[in-house]
Amino acid sequence: MFLSHQETFGLVIAEALSAGIPFIPSDIDAFLPFKNCPRVVYVKDNEMHTARLYINRSLLEKLTLKPLIQDLFNKQFSQTTINKRWDKKTLELTD
Repeated sequence: MFLSHQETFGLVIAEALSAGIPFIPSDIDAFLPFKNCPRVVYVKDNEMHTARLYINRSLLEKLTLKPLIQDLFNKQFSQTTINKRWDKKTLELTD
C-alpha cells in the first residue's frame, strides 16, 4: 500500500512491480502510469476500509498476481523498454 499525498513518480511502486509485489496506491496523478497493472485499485484518503479489503485480496492472490505484475513491469517500465522508447523519441525529434 502506498497512500502518498504528494509523489512525483512513484519509484516505490515501480520497485514493487519489478519484484511482482501487488500494491494499492492513493488516487493521485503521479500513479496514473500504473493504472493498467493487474488488480490496481486507487484508494481515496478516507477509504481505509476499501484499502484493507484490496490488500487482503492481493495477499491471497499474490502467487497468481506476481508473474502478471512482473510481465507488466517488463513491458512498460524495464530498462530495456525505457531505452527503446527513449531511442524512438530521440529519432522522432531529430528527423
